[in-house]
Amino acid sequence: MPLFCEDTHTENPPEDRFALTLPLLHLQSVAMPTLFTLTLLDPLPRKPRVYPVPDVMTVFEFIENIWHKARLTPQSLVICLVYVDRFEARSEGVVLHARSWRPIVFASLLLASKVYHDISYWNSDFSTICPMFTVPNINSMERACLELLQYNTIISASQYASYYFLLRTAARKLHQAQQNGRATAGERTQPTNPRPTAAVSTGRNNFRSKYFNAINL
Repeated sequence: MPLFCEDTHTENPPEDRFALTLPLLHLQSVAMPTLFTLTLLDPLPRKPRVYPVPDVMTVFEFIENIWHKARLTPQSLVICLVYVDRFEARSEGVVLHARSWRPIVFASLLLASKVYHDISYWNSDFSTICPMFTVPNINSMERACLELLQYNTIISASQYASYYFLLRTAARKLHQAQQNGRATAGERTQPTNPRPTAAVSTGRNNFRSKYFNAINL
């Protein structure tokens, strides 16, 4: 679906092109003006833009920016993941890839905030938070999401719990892998006569800690 492609929101629409057709009988008269015909032409083909596969930090910064500015709750992040899976499972034309992940995640966060929060931001506020999406496009994406989900936005307690514990397990595995990597790197770079340091870094600014703080784990 073009609505969930990033090209729709980042590239300017093509300008209209017209072909001028001369009249069959060209009259030079003051009383009879000469009429020309304008024919709308097809837009020129564009070279498709190449989107790199995003890394973890790129996805995290995109979600964190919306989460902080829109004052979303940690529960809305879990609900967002549920909606993303529903889009891919129940609909055609919505595939999560390098070109579509931003519109899909943004629409899922928007829908999750309106479903879970009693008082949610307006679509114009979300357009201010993420300027790449205009208000008309946000309205269209919201309607498209509801139609693709067949207006089934209800999430059961068991489904929410399963997604929550899967996220927590994945976060713990990531944390363990990072700790093992740091320990291995420390053993390789450890000097023969290490000097005592004044303080040891707690790692509060790394991705793992920021992600845990975001979902309150």
